[in-house]
Amino acid sequence: MSRRLICVIVGLAACAPVTPAMRSEGTTVPAASQVRLVAAVDLAFLDPRASELSSLAWDEASRTLFAMSDSAPMIVPFSPSADLRAWSIGVPLRLAVPSPWDGEGMVALPGAFVIANETGPHLLALGRDGAFVAELPIPSRYKERCRRNKCFESLGATSDGKFLYTANECALEGDGPMPTASEGTLVRILKIDRLGERSTEHAYRTDPIFAPGGGDMGVVDVTALAEDDLLVLERSHVPGIGTSVKLFRVKLAGATDVSSVERLAADTPVLTKQLVLDFGALAFARPTREGSTELGPLPNYEGVALGPRTTTGEQILFFVSDNNGSPQQAARLLVLALRGL
Repeated sequence: MSRRLICVIVGLAACAPVTPAMRSEGTTVPAASQVRLVAAVDLAFLDPRASELSSLAWDEASRTLFAMSDSAPMIVPFSPSADLRAWSIGVPLRLAVPSPWDGEGMVALPGAFVIANETGPHLLALGRDGAFVAELPIPSRYKERCRRNKCFESLGATSDGKFLYTANECALEGDGPMPTASEGTLVRILKIDRLGERSTEHAYRTDPIFAPGGGDMGVVDVTALAEDDLLVLERSHVPGIGTSVKLFRVKLAGATDVSSVERLAADTPVLTKQLVLDFGALAFARPTREGSTELGPLPNYEGVALGPRTTTGEQILFFVSDNNGSPQQAARLLVLALRGL
């Protein structure tokens, strides 16, 4: 595969100066010593395996990073070097899943994948061969009240696979309005056990759209640090202006369970979130323009996965950007090492 390795093992302080963080509901971005670039790989647009990847799952046993396409039912394996700096792309695994398809979230569990199909929505258990196994039950409100193309963009799991987590991208009908430049949208983070026998829901408010001019904002992925400790990826896009991507941390323990609340309201208690990363403030999150040292626009990062810890205790996080099938947008694999997680 033709690809371009932009940076490897570069500390934040060694990169170009960062831009100021945008307004956020959370705290400020980490200090320079807390985040380190491991690798940033721009994938070739002409390689169909690299197009429209919107979710990630790390399998520690096989040391494989799986990426899923939202335009075709397939999972693409990426194999790293020992230091996670160099990556090769493998043969896609075709998935035996019902149509229509808009696969937006994925986790890799022992002997299985679980995926979130935004159309429906559906949570589907698959074998490692891609064969359909079962559909996991979810509260009926998601099938009845999800706005079109604004449902399950995300999926995370505990390391033992016991609990799964997802969220609707934007507020359900009846739970509140869509986001604006002055107000975020109110969504539900759904926690279910793998057997689907019990679940809880917690209200979460996104940041506002980062600039006026229309556009959108929503939750595009989640990953679990522990059973009640999640990372939430928010993405906002304004046509003609650009993209904003932020990663937040939330704790579910002790938070209000809203699963019995049929309609959320402006005064519904929401999770307290802490800003972990503002991608707009990370120079190395942007690719350089072809034949130039000028930084291009921020890619459309939509997937995050929890990776291994380094020997020095840093937490590896993987991110992937969805190029929406356009040569004007970067399909990019980003590997970061963070302290303090």
